[in-house]
Amino acid sequence: MSNPRNKIHDKVIWSKWSTEDREVLKRLILLYGYGRWKKYQSQSQSLGGKLSEKPKNEIRAFANSLIRSLAEDTGNELMDLK
Repeated sequence: MSNPRNKIHDKVIWSKWSTEDREVLKRLILLYGYGRWKKYQSQSQSLGGKLSEKPKNEIRAFANSLIRSLAEDTGNELMDLK
């Protein structure tokens, strides 16, 4: 069961990020793995993002939000398969 406070927090975070920055972070997580905050900041510009302008704790919060939403979606899909 998901925490309603997480959903509110996630909406606030997602509203502060451009679509480009969201996609860039997704690509960087796939390329380098979770938790490489400095690497994301240094590499984002080459992919068209502006993560170098965002604080590491905000990048971490968005990454956590993204992974949480993926996990919830996957969980819902698995329930549909049963």
